[in-house]
Amino acid sequence: MIGDLLLRWMQKGEKPIFVLNKQEFMSLWSIAHAWEGLDPESTDLQDVPDSIQANLDILMLAYHREEIALRNGNG
Repeated sequence: MIGDLLLRWMQKGEKPIFVLNKQEFMSLWSIAHAWEGLDPESTDLQDVPDSIQANLDILMLAYHREEIALRNGNG
């Protein structure tokens, strides 16, 4: 569950991003990059780093398992 996901993040030395202001949100793309300390604008879409793809996979699996909630830009 979410505990396993958080444990994996912590083992990687990463800190999950929690949005305290409910009006704010980050895209999965931005979160995946933030975990790696990379700028999402600088990534070549034709050559996505493996670490970014792995982070996106983690986020999508967590969503699929209903461990995290997602929303669109309209809320």
